[in-house]
Amino acid sequence: MAKRDLNSKQLRSSPRPKAAHPPGAESRKVTSICLGLVVLVVGVFWPSVSNNFVNLDDPLYVCENVHVLSGLTWQGIGWAFTSLDGGFWHPLTWLSLMVDCQVFGLRAGGHHLVSLLLHATTALLLFLAFRRLTGASWRSAAVAVLFALHPLHVESVAWVADRKDVLSAFFWMLAMLAYAVYVEQSKARGKESPSSIGFHVSPFTFHASPYYLLSLFFFVCALMSKATVLTLPFIFLLLDWWPLRRFKASTFRRLLLEKLPFLAVGALAGSVSLYGQNQLGGLPSVVQFPVGDRIANAVLSIIRYLEQTFWPIDLAAYYPYPATLSFGPVVGAALLGLAASALLLWAARQRPFLVVGWLWYLITLLPVIGLVQIGGHSRADRYTYVPLIGLFLLVVWAAHDFTKRWRHQIVCLSSAGVLVVSVCLVLTRRQIGYWKDSETLLRHAIAVTRDNPVAQNNLGVALTKKGQLDEAVTRLQEAIRLVPNYTEAYNNLGTALAMQGRLGEAIARFQESLSLKPNYAKAHNDLGNALGRQGRLDEAIGHLEEAIRLVPEFADARCNLGDALAAKGRFDEAITQYQQALQVEPNYPDTHNHLGIALSSKGRLDEAIEQFQQALKLNPDYAEAHGNLGAAFGQKGRLDEAIGHLQEAVRLKPEYTAAQNNLRAALAAKAAAPNRSGPSRAP
Repeated sequence: MAKRDLNSKQLRSSPRPKAAHPPGAESRKVTSICLGLVVLVVGVFWPSVSNNFVNLDDPLYVCENVHVLSGLTWQGIGWAFTSLDGGFWHPLTWLSLMVDCQVFGLRAGGHHLVSLLLHATTALLLFLAFRRLTGASWRSAAVAVLFALHPLHVESVAWVADRKDVLSAFFWMLAMLAYAVYVEQSKARGKESPSSIGFHVSPFTFHASPYYLLSLFFFVCALMSKATVLTLPFIFLLLDWWPLRRFKASTFRRLLLEKLPFLAVGALAGSVSLYGQNQLGGLPSVVQFPVGDRIANAVLSIIRYLEQTFWPIDLAAYYPYPATLSFGPVVGAALLGLAASALLLWAARQRPFLVVGWLWYLITLLPVIGLVQIGGHSRADRYTYVPLIGLFLLVVWAAHDFTKRWRHQIVCLSSAGVLVVSVCLVLTRRQIGYWKDSETLLRHAIAVTRDNPVAQNNLGVALTKKGQLDEAVTRLQEAIRLVPNYTEAYNNLGTALAMQGRLGEAIARFQESLSLKPNYAKAHNDLGNALGRQGRLDEAIGHLEEAIRLVPEFADARCNLGDALAAKGRFDEAITQYQQALQVEPNYPDTHNHLGIALSSKGRLDEAIEQFQQALKLNPDYAEAHGNLGAAFGQKGRLDEAIGHLQEAVRLKPEYTAAQNNLRAALAAKAAAPNRSGPSRAP
């Protein structure tokens, strides 16, 4: 018993206690933990590989982003480092998604697999970093397992658009591991490594070892993945206090000086992100979200995240901002938070890991807690990805410390650990299932939250794409009821109505959308398309040209403009629009087909045939392209090829009248002159 007490005291006073086992045994233990951790994480999260994309930001980040869809190109790399799309500057996130598209295209499973492997590697690095910092292998493993399997972290792994969280955390762990080695080497060699690089900042001379510079490099990479990791230098200061205990050998000013390069690049990244959000319009005004409401929501969110950490049920992809914030719950949450902080600070002298874990949680939450409001949500599961590490640290070290005098400590803690992991495994697997597709995810969000306009709107969009138009209209109308000035919902409702053939109502909804947001390019495009279907071609052309003026790379608007111009008989202009659309989106079969039609109308049959063939290469089951290619072959006198494609068009689309007529004409032409060696007359 005395020996166990002595070991516990050594762990609290020194970051690297002497190993109780031979080096070989310790190495085998670490290897076994690493392998077990990776197998566990991959096994639990493997169902996410079968999930699809969802319509919460996945179109913006992947499915409809022409730069990402083009894969890794020099032009794309330049765009990634200069773009503020989405309101953030995160070039490494863009590059990782480009590589995914280069390898997997739009096969969602490949994208999910990369996020899963990043998550597993991050958990592994977290274990190695904490073991290096504390010397406690099993406790570090417990923290890593909780981080890897907690249901709150499903969103970051199972959502392709949240690649920025798993990627930034991956670099965070690398930076923390390099920092641990840097401190360890500094202590072993006195103050600085002989190979260190010196910086003179009065009144100190500061020497940075290669591992220090490596840590700074990984921190910069993390910032280029997601700027909210800017709190890492403050976490380094916490780690300097415990477990590294550097405050005993150095002053706070010197340690702060050591963090200045980190603080500088963090402040720069944060400023760029704020600028990007301002440019995008993603920072709501204090009129929409008053400062008092933001503070109240932040206080409630801190406690709500704590509650969900220990009772992770009713998790949603989107938590709407509360319409009203009651005084009582806010005060209660504030008092609870203050009481917890006071208690942990009081215990800090004997058990510093308690306050380090608590402050880790609070500090890393600060950039995403809503004091600087981004978007319209009140909180998000993904915001806990790094902060929960602090709570896991607090719980694991506290459990070990408070049970150190128990005779069966190992058995009790192991049993509790197995129980917790089992519960996490079940809840995490269930949560992964909700991310199967947009409809499943959004129906669940509506079920576990109240008055959720974003979930209603996006569910309406998903149902529209599936052709379930009646329910789609109902969902979109509900979104507008909840938020009467919901620009996107008006536009999406117009799209659903147009698909129902209710063009007059659809046009009215598009116009309402534009009255709320005159520079909404998508609404101009959709309105122009609806006007074109009504035969109001001049009005349609005006709105489509405005959509292109607002977003020059808007390929769909250029294709629709080409259709309107072709309907006016302006085929040369139409051909130009189709060609420009294909420069942006070369893999869009409809544009190739429409360009082929315009070229046929100008008598440029060889070029038209090439476009129809390209459309079929992209979509072999494209009935209209088969029909148009068959007609073009017929005009060229190539009757056998014409008949083959026309038969395929009719097979794919039995009600395709034009293809049926052309097929009969081609068959009749061939029957009338079976022995002709020259070209047959076109059908």
